[in-house]
Amino acid sequence: MKVSNESKIKINGITTVHNSQLNGNDMPIHVNGTSSDNKDMIAIVGMAGCFPGAKSVDELWEMVTTGKNALHRFTDKELEQLGIPASLRSNSNYVPTCGLLADIDKFDANFFNINAQDAVNMDPQQRLLLEKSVQALDDAGIDPRREKGKIGVFIATEYSKYKELIPQNNIDLATKLTIDINYMPGSSAAIISYLLNLTGPAFSTGSTCSSSLTALKTAYNSIKSEDCDIAIVGASWLELPQAGYIAQPGFIYSANGTMRPFDHKSDGTIFTSSVSVIVLKKLSNAIRDQNPISSIIKSIAINNDGQINKVGYSAPSSDGQCDVIKRTLQLANVSPSEIAFIEAHGTGTKIGDPVEIKALTKAFVESSQELPKQFCPITTVKSNIGHCVIASGLAGIIKTVKSLENRVIPPMASGSFEKPNKMIDFESSPFYVATKLQKFEEQRTMYASVHGIGMGGTNVHCILAEYLKNSQKTEEHFDETDKFILPFSAKSQASLLEIEKKMIVHLEYLKDENALKNIEKTLQIGRSQYIFRDVVVASSISDAISQLKMTKITQKVKFSSPNIIFAFPGQGKYSITIHRQLYRSSKIYREKFMEYVRILQNYDPTVPNLGNYLLDTTQELDIKYYPLMVFMSSHIIADILQKVLKYPIAGMIGHSLGQYVAATLAGIFTIDIALPLVLERTNVMYKMEKGLMLAANISKEIALNFVKTEKISLAAVNEPGQCVFAGSPDDIKDLAKTLKECGYKVKQLSTTHAFHSHMTDSILDEFENKIYPLISQAAKYNQMINIPFISNESGDWTKPEEAFTTNFWRTHIRKTVQFESGIKTIQSTIPNAIFVEVGLEQVLNLFIQNILNYEAIVVHGFDPKNFSIEKLISDSWCNGIEIDWHAYYNLMKPSLLKVNLIRLPTYQFDHSLSYWPQKSESLINNVNEVFDIQNQHNHVQIQKQETGLSIKEKVIMYFRMSLGIDNINEDSDFFEAGGNSLKTINLLALLNKGFGIHFNSTNILLSSPTPKSLTAFIKDKLMNIKPIDFIENESCSSLITLNHGNPNIFPSIYMIHPVGGSCGIYYNMAKYFGNIPVYGFEFPGLQNHESNSIKYNTVQQYAQNYLTGLLKVNPHGPYYLFGSSFGGIVAYEMACELMKRKKYVKLVAMVDTPSNLDMPTIPTTLLECLHHIYSLNHDLTELNEIGNEEEKLLKYIAQKILPSAHQKNHIETSTLKYLKGYFNMVKFDMNAIKDYQLPISSKPFPIMYFKAKIRRDSDSKYPEKAWRELQEMNKEDFEYIELDGNHMSVNFFPTCEIIANTIVKKILCNETNA
Repeated sequence: MKVSNESKIKINGITTVHNSQLNGNDMPIHVNGTSSDNKDMIAIVGMAGCFPGAKSVDELWEMVTTGKNALHRFTDKELEQLGIPASLRSNSNYVPTCGLLADIDKFDANFFNINAQDAVNMDPQQRLLLEKSVQALDDAGIDPRREKGKIGVFIATEYSKYKELIPQNNIDLATKLTIDINYMPGSSAAIISYLLNLTGPAFSTGSTCSSSLTALKTAYNSIKSEDCDIAIVGASWLELPQAGYIAQPGFIYSANGTMRPFDHKSDGTIFTSSVSVIVLKKLSNAIRDQNPISSIIKSIAINNDGQINKVGYSAPSSDGQCDVIKRTLQLANVSPSEIAFIEAHGTGTKIGDPVEIKALTKAFVESSQELPKQFCPITTVKSNIGHCVIASGLAGIIKTVKSLENRVIPPMASGSFEKPNKMIDFESSPFYVATKLQKFEEQRTMYASVHGIGMGGTNVHCILAEYLKNSQKTEEHFDETDKFILPFSAKSQASLLEIEKKMIVHLEYLKDENALKNIEKTLQIGRSQYIFRDVVVASSISDAISQLKMTKITQKVKFSSPNIIFAFPGQGKYSITIHRQLYRSSKIYREKFMEYVRILQNYDPTVPNLGNYLLDTTQELDIKYYPLMVFMSSHIIADILQKVLKYPIAGMIGHSLGQYVAATLAGIFTIDIALPLVLERTNVMYKMEKGLMLAANISKEIALNFVKTEKISLAAVNEPGQCVFAGSPDDIKDLAKTLKECGYKVKQLSTTHAFHSHMTDSILDEFENKIYPLISQAAKYNQMINIPFISNESGDWTKPEEAFTTNFWRTHIRKTVQFESGIKTIQSTIPNAIFVEVGLEQVLNLFIQNILNYEAIVVHGFDPKNFSIEKLISDSWCNGIEIDWHAYYNLMKPSLLKVNLIRLPTYQFDHSLSYWPQKSESLINNVNEVFDIQNQHNHVQIQKQETGLSIKEKVIMYFRMSLGIDNINEDSDFFEAGGNSLKTINLLALLNKGFGIHFNSTNILLSSPTPKSLTAFIKDKLMNIKPIDFIENESCSSLITLNHGNPNIFPSIYMIHPVGGSCGIYYNMAKYFGNIPVYGFEFPGLQNHESNSIKYNTVQQYAQNYLTGLLKVNPHGPYYLFGSSFGGIVAYEMACELMKRKKYVKLVAMVDTPSNLDMPTIPTTLLECLHHIYSLNHDLTELNEIGNEEEKLLKYIAQKILPSAHQKNHIETSTLKYLKGYFNMVKFDMNAIKDYQLPISSKPFPIMYFKAKIRRDSDSKYPEKAWRELQEMNKEDFEYIELDGNHMSVNFFPTCEIIANTIVKKILCNETNA
């Protein structure tokens, strides 16, 4: 036997080859690789995983290189604490050893939009695969949202014992079916594709212990055949429980609890857990896209032993293995002598290991004429982490890739090998067992093989090659004036902070400043963008570290599709210092600025070289050129932003001079016209008599009282509490004195002239004459406004016919700047607005925030110490304006086009919560069902004793009981967590009993949907001296607020309840209406749920009752009405009645509203109603056996539907009372549908109809038919939209957002055109 003790490998009998001698198959693959088959090679570009003793790939590699063994041997005390019975612990065959995988109960459910209960029900193998898939894509620098190619998913996984831990009692049929489907091994890949929105093929494979390599082969073939462009290959195996095992003689388990592959003491294997994910991509595409490349798959082959020469089905075959190894060598065109080492299957069994070495030896000898003895090291990761069963192959791949990246031969775990198994003749073979870490110093491509064997005979062999990057550096030298935009984002604030912590550690190890370019590009295009954001604009690594360590507030993106509004400042307090800094630090800015200077000098040769004044601080610039400098700076920055922001500009507003920038970007003027125009304006205006301007904290209405003809003009209305006056120096000084005496704060502006005042009258004619040729020239080229912008004079949108006239610009100089009105116009006409202040000042930001009550998003890059365009771009991104990074590179950083992506810390999931089922005695007493090993689970137990609990704790407890989930905190929204009408009833009953307060109104939860807000409400009422039934008295109105919106600006929409009388179903939908106020009509009798207060109402009676309330709050209209199902019928009847009263109905929107003409059957009994409402998601076959006994029916449905009922196996009397009232209401409403005849309105109105695609037998197949025919008869609009989902689900997320957005667009369109 030979064991190498050298630090590098030298193979006897094989000549060392140098780079200069490489040719043919020995050609290393470089970045600009010239090897002819590069385009067909497959590269490994990303990896992620968790293993016993290692939470990441890097930790696994550290374990391998240091020879550590992760197997844990439990003490008797540990086993006792785990609940292992003494009888089992004392069993002579019990082996207390296990490879522990940490935190298997933790999961970031919110990241994947999975609710708490579904997360608990999900197999942790699946949960871990999801998270590792995201991290592997990050590691590869691939953002699946931006990736144009198809991403396939190929997963190896098997049935998990975890399903046996989920309590099966009281699970409804739909949930049970969902769990069963999700636990099918074939679903694993498809679930990843679904949740990550990947559209390539999705396969789940199984071939026992070679499964993960089978998945790798399948993915490899899929890319080769162009079924996908990128492949996620994953494998997950959890050995549950994570405890010891019984090792029976004759079986494969190790009796001594050690993993000793190929060793004379080997006596079996130990099954452990691991999760591995790698990402594959064509090498040519990876080079093109600049992904980090770890290694190359030279070849991979698969076969099966068949039956011949096998002892039995589960026995290995050396012949089958030999054939697949030879085939792999042939496909790779690699000689056995070129293989640097073998990552063997190496299970540590007495029979399996010798058979594997025999197969390898035979394959190597038969594939080469002459091979030296014991030249090739052999090793296996199982010596470090145990046998991860179906996931073992990928663990070996990851270890091998890291070895190739570092050009080392990895050793076996320390102490795992002493001398060979007696049945293995290493001395006569090409192999020896690697026991020490060795460098690979041969001057040739390094190859390594990975071997996998599956019980049943499926063998897989893979040859990997190192990837050698081109040694020639293509990056430009680091420039200290460069600014690096480092964006960070996550789906939660906790994850964002962890990502930044990881990055700090990563940066502290970096020494090469040029790496910042790679980091910048990787963070910009190699990561998905999420809603919680932070950004660092750094000039060096140390600068980036110090900024990341600073405490700052992260941004949360408010709008998924924002409308960008550019805001341009006027002359104001121009800072030449900031301008100089920008000019010196930005090459693109300097080039553009000098281009503008040349345009000016061509028009007027007397204009000096303005760039000189920005370079030379000793030169003093004539202030008459300040307006030009302001215009040029704003326009250049805006031009750059337009090119790099992904979204088009929705609108613009300029303050005074800023309107010229807006008009130029809008296409009114070309830059060749705009610059001379501003120059002429400046020249003429500085001929005016000197004057002053005064800002005062005064409203417009009061300010007008101080205006004096030919003395004091109102120059600008900037915000509700600030106006600017203009006039002669003496008049302004007198005004300042008067205003101070009245208690107003005043500030004299740093200007020498009184702009926008009567003092401009003397130059208006000259100005108009000067600009006439320029305006005429502009009108010849264009008569359109490409981007709408606000007119300072009117505070409204500029009309094209005005903008191309000299009078428009003459008036602009003279009249008041109505900035406040302009901002309000934008607010009322453009939803989801994000303002970007484009200039060298931060003035408009404060105005806009004050106008919009600090509810606006205003991006500004103003920083007197460090202004940069990069800062403005980064702040835009941080607020939700996506950046076209490739456009940014082309325009501002062309050096980044050549920069490769690199490996950086990946996404850090929020693992603060545990998603593990509760223990039960039967599980604890059965050792085969023991779980919770080593993981400290933070399960939330529903308290049985309420004594000593605070109000908030009790409210949280009632939320958990009603919703049936544990992960509820003070900020959890009842409806977002799954609350519906029945769960609302259940919660109200619990609150009534728990606090002794008569909670009658569901409105309470609509206005206070979280434990925090509900607690505040309860505390307030408990301290009140009103009678115990005060809530009923306060809540008697049927009109409730669902979304406050902005009623001063936007029209309201009124939603009418579906059957049952409650508007709770609209809660989530209403939030998506933004600034549109939303009100709901609930049935007044619903407020106390007493059965005798629920009476039959016809549709007409409903309409009349609700119209009374509607006309009180909105007597004049116009009216927008909405209703889902039954609510749509009432909305239609209300609209007809409004038209009779000569009111204006602009829209009636309906969601899956039937008519009695179309419904196959109309349920009117309680039994029929229960089937109609709940059979969509629950198995109600037992209902028929109960018959029409209403109390039994109600008890059954409560047990079936309400979590707290089946938790306690008891139904509160108050809950039954509420249920009875609710379902009486449902029955009456169904009868109202039956009795209603559709009228023809005296005057037609538009209908917008949303239909659910999924139809039951009891549903009308074409519910829209009657409404469509009615509209055709009336010759009025009928807008029809089909939505994914059924009659109920279309009212919830995500379709409720589609409904709301569609209606909002219609409302805004109507009001804009009004």
